Amino acid sequence: MAFVIARKGEDIERLLKRFNNKVSKHKILAEIKKRSYFQPPSQVVRIKMTEARRKILKNMNKENKRSEQYD
Repeated sequence: MAFVIARKGEDIERLLKRFNNKVSKHKILAEIKKRSYFQPPSQVVRIKMTEARRKILKNMNKENKRSEQYD
């Protein structure tokens, strides 16, 4: 759970900005949106597989760029 403690003399706008940054850092809103409706288990598996594929491709691209720099 994200929370912030007000500092002495801190403006409410600054406090809200710090809170919003913490919420986005912990990906709380994304999790709420993800759980806001029911997804069948087959769809959940398909989504996880596509996310894993994206991660693998992203890492492969990074590796290729690194190897190209040293060649």
